[in-house]
Amino acid sequence: MTQPHAWAYLPDVVSTLVAAIDRDEWGRAWLTPHATHASRVAIAEEARRRYGLTGRVRPWNPLLWAGLTRTVPFLREVRAMQYQFDSPFVVDSSESELLLDIGPTPWPEALDATIAAARDAVRR
Repeated sequence: MTQPHAWAYLPDVVSTLVAAIDRDEWGRAWLTPHATHASRVAIAEEARRRYGLTGRVRPWNPLLWAGLTRTVPFLREVRAMQYQFDSPFVVDSSESELLLDIGPTPWPEALDATIAAARDAVRR
């Protein structure tokens, strides 16, 4: 929860895909630009501070994980990706940014849009 992590903003993922599809370089890995490598705890603290949110970040209960992953296929996939949060998961997207002429959305803008979308989804 305190390890640095490369967070990709969904519109930046789309921009990367659109830019890469126009290049004749199939089989190559393109990395989406990341505006932050903050930990989950750091992002939660920033969200609490900026948006007046409450709550705290805590690890999943292992017994709860075991039970839920047996019955919810999507959570099995989430659990399979957990290794990305157990140690630093940082990428360098500078080559993709240079060759595709793309860049990350500024972190405050990406966070604002993400929080607004989450709040809108809750209201529905």
